[in-house]
Amino acid sequence: MQLTEDFKTVLFQRMDREPGFREALLDEIVACLNQDDWVVGKLMLGDFVEGTLGINQLGKLTHRSPASLTQILDPEINSETQDLFDLVDYLRKNEERSM
Repeated sequence: MQLTEDFKTVLFQRMDREPGFREALLDEIVACLNQDDWVVGKLMLGDFVEGTLGINQLGKLTHRSPASLTQILDPEINSETQDLFDLVDYLRKNEERSM
């Protein structure tokens, strides 16, 4: 018998019902990126995208291909800093519009 739920399931459920939690996640992502913790920041940003818009919808809204976004979010690929912060800014604005 499984005693705990899958982490991403719990994360996505909480993101779905708590706008303040999504805002706090974006703050934490920015903190990680500002502290040069690119791996954690990119992983968190990827989870945020997956739990909210999804990569395909984000691509449509930002006029970027899903492949391009996947590369930006890949922790093993060196991404342009500006690309990461542009995504965070877009996601923040999207959150503000949805409230």
